[in-house]
Amino acid sequence: MNRSDTKHSIFGWLSFLYRPALLLLLSGIAASCQSAAQQEAIKQEREQLKQENEQLKASLAEKELRLEQMTGRMQTLEGFPADRMQYFTSVDSIEFGRYTRAYDENKDEKDDGVIVYLIPKDKFHDVIKASGDVTVELWDLEAGENNRLINRWEFPLAELSNYWLSGPLTYHYKFQLPWPPSYTPHPANLTLKLTFQDAFTGRRFDIQKLLPVR
Repeated sequence: MNRSDTKHSIFGWLSFLYRPALLLLLSGIAASCQSAAQQEAIKQEREQLKQENEQLKASLAEKELRLEQMTGRMQTLEGFPADRMQYFTSVDSIEFGRYTRAYDENKDEKDDGVIVYLIPKDKFHDVIKASGDVTVELWDLEAGENNRLINRWEFPLAELSNYWLSGPLTYHYKFQLPWPPSYTPHPANLTLKLTFQDAFTGRRFDIQKLLPVR
C-alpha cells in the first residue's frame, strides 16, 4: 500500500469515528435555532396577551365607573318623592336636524364626511339640552358583507356638552365627522344611525336616515 492509499484510509477511519459526534453537533445547532424561534414566538404571544389584558382592564374600569354613576343616580332618585318625578324634564324623543347631510369641505364635488345635527325633545316637543351618551354609525348597505360599516363614533356623557350649539333658532348638538382614512367615498345612499341614551332616565333612543353621498 502506497502513501496515498494509507492517507485516504486514515481519513476514512477518522470520518467514520467522528461522524456520530458531527451529527450530534449539527443536531444541537438545529435544536438551538428551533429553540430560539420558539422562544421568540412565546415572547410575542406573551406581549399580545399582555396588551389584550390591559385593554380588558381599561374596559372593565370604564364599565365600573358607569355602574357607579348609575348607582348614584338610582340612590338619589329612590329618595325623591314619586309624585314629583313627573315634573322633571327628560328626553321623550330625538330627531335629526334638517341640515344633517354629507359635506364637501374643499369644493371638489366629492364629499369629505357627514354633518349630524341631533335634536332632543321633551314630552311637550320642546328642544332640551339633555345629557347622555351618543353613538353614530355610518353604513353602506350595498357594500360587501364585511365592508358595510364605514365607521362608528362615540361621544360619552362627559364630552357631549362640547358639541351643543345654541343661538337664534339654533338649539342642537352638532357633530362634524370626516371619512375614516380607510374609506373611499363613491356615489351611494348611506345609512346614518344615531343612538342616544339619556343620562337621567337611562332610556335609549335610535333613529336612522338615508344620506346621498358623492
